[in-house]
Amino acid sequence: AKIQELKDTPTIQVLDKAEIPKIKSRPKRVSIAIMGGMASFGFTLIFVLMLEFMRREKEKDSLVYQKMRSITQMLNEDYDWIRTIFSRKRNNGS
Repeated sequence: AKIQELKDTPTIQVLDKAEIPKIKSRPKRVSIAIMGGMASFGFTLIFVLMLEFMRREKEKDSLVYQKMRSITQMLNEDYDWIRTIFSRKRNNGS
């Protein structure tokens, strides 16, 4: 009798039924959209300013441009090297 009673007892007991909230809480869509727009505007502004700076330095053929160019070349080489590592893993795994 006790074993049957333990089997019939639910393991989860509902305390309160779910209700629709009266006041909307988070996430606040408008504030998230505004912050995202401001962030994208900021990143775009920085990107455009960097491109303009690079263009002006390229016209002058300055030392700053040469250093930035060598850094971008090194980053491209590193990216190509990392990509070959992952493509080998993918080819070996198939």
